[in-house]
Amino acid sequence: MIIDFHACPPSVDLSLIKDRLSLIRVTRVVLQPIDALPLFHLLPSDFFRKLLNEDSHSALLWSKFILRLTSMWSPRMYDNVKLWYEAAHYGDFFIPLASINPSLGIKYVYEKLNELEGLNVRGGIVVSPTLQLFDPINTRSFRAILEYVERNNILLIMHLDPCPYNVDICFKGLMPDILNELLERYSITLVLSALGISESMAYPWLERIAG
Repeated sequence: MIIDFHACPPSVDLSLIKDRLSLIRVTRVVLQPIDALPLFHLLPSDFFRKLLNEDSHSALLWSKFILRLTSMWSPRMYDNVKLWYEAAHYGDFFIPLASINPSLGIKYVYEKLNELEGLNVRGGIVVSPTLQLFDPINTRSFRAILEYVERNNILLIMHLDPCPYNVDICFKGLMPDILNELLERYSITLVLSALGISESMAYPWLERIAG
């Protein structure tokens, strides 16, 4: 059995994904959404405010990149209900995960967690500090996700790319020794996703581990 883990469904039709991967005998595909609708102008997070204070130029470039990236996404990339509904049309070929954006606040997170109960999500929850712009250690709403993951014994998938190499605040919260604090506080299984996509994220990680 071949399983393609971490197929992002940004804009490509799921039927095309299924047809192409079936040709190489893939029998299961794990869909990884990212709830990263950017609302910088409406609800700037503490993380983004700190980034603005530290390096306003990098903050502007980073936010423009995220806006450009997410503008190409299908709604199913950030809408758990839509993703699960569409995936259900293909039997058990697709295994959809779910995603919640901690930077949108504790009320939003609780609403989404209740939504997951209705979907009966049992695979895992995807977060992305670099695309959702939140601090994994100090964001209160993220703790609600950690508690949910721990209580329901499901995976926490953390997408770690992209991360501008010259923005220190990004790396301060995402290095291995920092993230290890989460594993000390919560009994969870943490899966790192997209760590090696760019040198800007992979090399500092390897340097920190080697050091």
